[in-house]
Amino acid sequence: DDPKYSAHSLRHTAASLALDLGGDLDAAQQLMRHKDISTTKIYAHRLSKAKNHLEWQISTALFQTTKKKK
Repeated sequence: DDPKYSAHSLRHTAASLALDLGGDLDAAQQLMRHKDISTTKIYAHRLSKAKNHLEWQISTALFQTTKKKK
């Protein structure tokens, strides 16, 4: 058994992908069979943080100023 491929990690990936691909929280909750929507919101929050970080990295890469040597 490979510890990086556990049932939990596969469920986490499925929830994250469902939300990333445009699924709403209710649909993701039903897909994951979460009794409480707050459990599903954990995945949405993590995805939002990752998206914000990625946007920051892209912005930094595009707009960073470099000094030219003379």
